[in-house]
Amino acid sequence: MRNYLVFISLILLGSSISASDTKQRFSVQPKIQLRFTCEETIGLANKIESTMSRLNEIVQRQRSLAIEASNWTLGRNDRLYLNAEYASRTSEFLQFVDHFAFTDSYGEDYAVFKDGIQFRTLLYSSIDQTSLPVYFKVEPFEIKSFGGLASEIFSLDPNCRQDLPQDYLVMNGVALAVPADSDDTLSSVGNSHSAIAIARIIDDQSGRTGVFADLQTNFVDLDKMDMTNAPSDIYSHLKINGIPLAGTRIYSVSALITAINNYANQTGVRASAILDSDHLTLIGLKLIALDGRNIEVNASDAFAAITGGRIKSGENLFVGKIKLRSSSSIEIAAGYPILGFSGKHTIAVTESDFPHSDILTQVNASNALSILDSAVGQINEYRSSIASMPRSCVQR
Repeated sequence: MRNYLVFISLILLGSSISASDTKQRFSVQPKIQLRFTCEETIGLANKIESTMSRLNEIVQRQRSLAIEASNWTLGRNDRLYLNAEYASRTSEFLQFVDHFAFTDSYGEDYAVFKDGIQFRTLLYSSIDQTSLPVYFKVEPFEIKSFGGLASEIFSLDPNCRQDLPQDYLVMNGVALAVPADSDDTLSSVGNSHSAIAIARIIDDQSGRTGVFADLQTNFVDLDKMDMTNAPSDIYSHLKINGIPLAGTRIYSVSALITAINNYANQTGVRASAILDSDHLTLIGLKLIALDGRNIEVNASDAFAAITGGRIKSGENLFVGKIKLRSSSSIEIAAGYPILGFSGKHTIAVTESDFPHSDILTQVNASNALSILDSAVGQINEYRSSIASMPRSCVQR
């Protein structure tokens, strides 16, 4: 399979030569032996632009599907339906790339996306009233790097509550200010630096660093619930993000889920069921903060006892996570304790898994979305590169 995309560069030489539209071999600097007529060059540029436009449409549709599949509440059948179209679009994309060829006026085919191509053409300058040779080089680009990213997920340090020097978070040579008042007011009480706030600080400087921060859904699995000795009224037994919860007759996990969800608008935290491996028996619950905020649980001894050790008596802080991503490598000169490490840290660009990506789960959909965002940027770069190719044989 021809797993390649295209990048075009333009070289102009100052020497003029006679205008002739006959294809011929020649030896001048640079040593490019293939010649296209101006009309052929325009045809090649138009075909590349048309193909890139279609590839962009495919990727944009895949982005829409990935965004829809990022919804935690989506059912299995709906996910299968969305993924079927996503996979179909991927196949269509690869078919376009694999079969792209340019046919010249002599009927010869050129696998431009796979092999690349170098050629010259003559353009007439209305200013100099002479024909100048213009050299073009079309570089092959492997699909395995299409949508490639430098990315890594970091959990914030729950003990990071002090004001930090401005150079404590340095990305690609840019110092990011992380003041103590950077809390977004949506996260847990007492934690100065939330994932939402840190992501906003990083995104605000993305124009200088090329680095973006994606908030990750924060969740806590309580999959060993034993409701035998559960308090029937949870008031004074459970607080989530500083909000005391009230609910009577809490004798089952499903009743506890209902009680937690009754306060979701105030806490920003919802609860969903965890089933056993046979998907038949309710064995616990998952606390979910879709917007990535921290989850703080204050529990009494009685409530902590029914969680199987997942929740301790007193304050429990589950910090949010951010995913750093960039189309180029990321150099972090400092970051502790915000990102949980000290010293220099490098995140390299990895090969893209675009041909094998899917949106069958919320996590997979989120990963696919990062790949597709990078892919859109690459397509735009390729399309910009052919702007230098002529649309007319007379240059004014």
